Amino acid sequence: MGRSLRRGMVGVATAALVAIAGWAPSTASAGVAVSDLPTLALTVDAGAFAAVNADVNHDTTAMVNVEVTDPGNSQNNLVVADGLTEIKGRGNYTWTLPSKKKPYQLKFADGNSQNLLGMGAARAWVLLANTADPSLMRNKVALDLAEEFGMAFTGESRWVDLMINGQNWGNYLLAEKVEVKKTRVDLKSNQGVLIEQDYNYGSGDPVFHQTPRLKSKDSAGGYYVLKDAKGGNPDTAADLLTPAYANTKAGWDDFVAKIDALDLALADPNANWATINGLIDLDSFVKMFFVYEFTENQEIARSSVMFYRDATTGKIFAGPVWDFDVAMGNFDDSLYGRGGNPEVDYVANVVTWRPDGKGSDWFPQLLKSSAFNARATALYPELRPRIENVPSKIGEYRSYLTRSAGANFSRWPGILGNRTLLPYGSRTYASTFNGEVDRLASWVNKRVTYLNQRWGGSATSTASCQASTPPGSNTTAGTFNALNPCRMLDTRFATGVPTTTAVPAGADVTLKVTGRGGVPDSASAVALNVTVAGPTQPGYLSVYAAGNPLPLASNLNFVARQDVPNHVISSVGSGGNVTLHNGSTGTVHVIADVLGYFAGGGAASIPGSFQANVPNRVLDTRVASDVTAGAAVGHGREVSLQVTGSHPSSTGEPVVVPEDASAVVLNVTAVAPTEAGYVTAYPNGSARPLASNVNFARGTTAVPNLVTVKVGDAGKVNLYVGTDPDPVNGKVHLIADIVGYYVGGEATQPGTFVPLTPKRILDSRDGAGMVAKLGITPLARRVNNYETIALDVAGGLGQPPTAVAAAVMNVTVANPTAIGHVTIFPDGTSRPVVSSLNYVAWQTVPNLVTVRTGDNGKVDFYTFSAGQTDLIADVAGFYRK
Repeated sequence: MGRSLRRGMVGVATAALVAIAGWAPSTASAGVAVSDLPTLALTVDAGAFAAVNADVNHDTTAMVNVEVTDPGNSQNNLVVADGLTEIKGRGNYTWTLPSKKKPYQLKFADGNSQNLLGMGAARAWVLLANTADPSLMRNKVALDLAEEFGMAFTGESRWVDLMINGQNWGNYLLAEKVEVKKTRVDLKSNQGVLIEQDYNYGSGDPVFHQTPRLKSKDSAGGYYVLKDAKGGNPDTAADLLTPAYANTKAGWDDFVAKIDALDLALADPNANWATINGLIDLDSFVKMFFVYEFTENQEIARSSVMFYRDATTGKIFAGPVWDFDVAMGNFDDSLYGRGGNPEVDYVANVVTWRPDGKGSDWFPQLLKSSAFNARATALYPELRPRIENVPSKIGEYRSYLTRSAGANFSRWPGILGNRTLLPYGSRTYASTFNGEVDRLASWVNKRVTYLNQRWGGSATSTASCQASTPPGSNTTAGTFNALNPCRMLDTRFATGVPTTTAVPAGADVTLKVTGRGGVPDSASAVALNVTVAGPTQPGYLSVYAAGNPLPLASNLNFVARQDVPNHVISSVGSGGNVTLHNGSTGTVHVIADVLGYFAGGGAASIPGSFQANVPNRVLDTRVASDVTAGAAVGHGREVSLQVTGSHPSSTGEPVVVPEDASAVVLNVTAVAPTEAGYVTAYPNGSARPLASNVNFARGTTAVPNLVTVKVGDAGKVNLYVGTDPDPVNGKVHLIADIVGYYVGGEATQPGTFVPLTPKRILDSRDGAGMVAKLGITPLARRVNNYETIALDVAGGLGQPPTAVAAAVMNVTVANPTAIGHVTIFPDGTSRPVVSSLNYVAWQTVPNLVTVRTGDNGKVDFYTFSAGQTDLIADVAGFYRK
């Protein structure tokens, strides 16, 4: 569906909501949207809103009507016209900046919590103005990084175009408020407390505490304020002493005792690490350190630094993180203490670098501990790939925000090209949004390199997939062993290769796959998810066994500046290597995540075992053959492709698929489609299933996908073409390269493959396979940023968990509202640093995925995006456990 059609549907849905609410839409409705971002439109009395903006103490509120219009997802459209929603100012320093673009808080009426843009129901929401950050993305990038690190209770956020009384008010980041609530900081104990370190303003809060060293030195320790509590947040210090807040007081008193003990222990020259470790949750402190160290956020010594205590453990946990608009080089480069220089150890020196020499020194003191440093060093390889992904995310967010940023700076013209709004460490902002993003990207790239050198051992450290773990129990030739996914290759960051150089035109990458990530030296073939990143010219990638000639086949096709993933099964060649060939006239970066391997030891012979071959082309409708006359395949037509038998090969050695093969693995590519559409692969002689294997858009050059399909009657499989919205003229060329086959017969042994006619077990559009999420009622809904769907694969196939070792699924992302990626991994395991699908806004992307199931027969789908998307999964078969 095109954007214009999607927006038209949104308009109908909005009208229906307005009619139900009995309120006419404001002039700030979807009709005046300034970009493809969701629009948050507020109507408010002009005088009342002026009073809000004039109040530096944020005590003044005004009542607003609220309308949300999401051009990408009509489920998010909302009208709250009861006039009971409050808006007020928020923030301390940022409120005083010269620009009139201010940050706000929205609060819906008691009992009227709202699920805004799929983030879960709550009353209070924050509108971050990012006034001092002309890239508009520093807060979002930092929150994303904390979530990727696995920091508990990291708040969700979405960019919106804010409209006030029909006037564009600019680009804002709509974010969850940091507060103790079921959908926010979900503390379990009635004595659970959320605390904020606030050296700047803490003494003005009703309940605050000054640590012993701060009282004696005024240059260490800090102010800590009660931000929120499970037992209620008192308005005054006197309220805390009343019976109504007994649980809150108990939690606060315990926290105060612990921070005083920690404060003194950290300052002791002979600090007892056992004492310190007994007071804090070490990993959460290490992860918070790396968030602030990467971003060089000066607030680590000052304010907006959160901690919580839940009586279930009693320890102090670090997080959630907040407030990064002045981080990541948003200062003159010479100002180390303000975070200007990306090539220094920052947190360890932040207190001494600050002009006043004051601030909390908890983290600098922790970094003096060999035990803390040892844990940080041990944890960095897990965090490193997530840090290395930040530059790509900045590039993706740039394209997503461009239109909204243009409208923002037209509304607030006094920012770009002028002196920074920050009175200290001022610099001149770039004259364009892209110029500011370029500055941020340059700083971040230098920061990634520095941290890798500082904590990763060297700039070329291969941080992932290094250790060879014992192989699985399936040792019969051709049987499959699923692995926890891990990253074997990333040329952007010298993972698996010696340098960070992009692969030159026409060049090869030799990747060692055995002896790493659990793949034994005896493996005959590996299953990889391969991604090309940042290609400078159109082209293709071929993956094949090292030592063999380059085959006439491709695994990925791409155009310039397009990141493309695809599942690849490749034979293992000489030295335990596979070769990846860049078939373009430009450079490209290549990423490879291992998913599993097939046991070697001879030719596959038992039913359900896999036999790989050198990739070989068996279909190309662009060339006249006995299958087609060289014509593209039209809508509603299909190609019946003979897959069994002998196939000529470019290497001179024919590829033979036995007549009794149970299934074949093909790389199918849709070339030069005249309309958007899809290809469905299924067994000849069977009814065509509700499934898709390749999805393509009009005007794309070539879209590939790996396909595992059961062999049908007469040794054939069918490739059906459907196009939309013009089925009369829609047509596409098809290419198919055979990768291997599964031996026929009933698969009964562990590691053997059971082929199926494709079966749809997940479809967020109708709720199939979806699970309920707190604060979001319908199952039929778009999947959110940071959301994990636990899909019962075994149950969906009518199998017990003990029968399914791994599933082979074609997974499709449909109509995503923003850029993102999906990671698919075994339920009950830690989320790996891999991507199974990558996509941009409005792009429907399929990819074959082989994934090990958890002990309960489930796999997890984790979505990381600036918006929402639909997820679809069609199972092509499974490997026996």
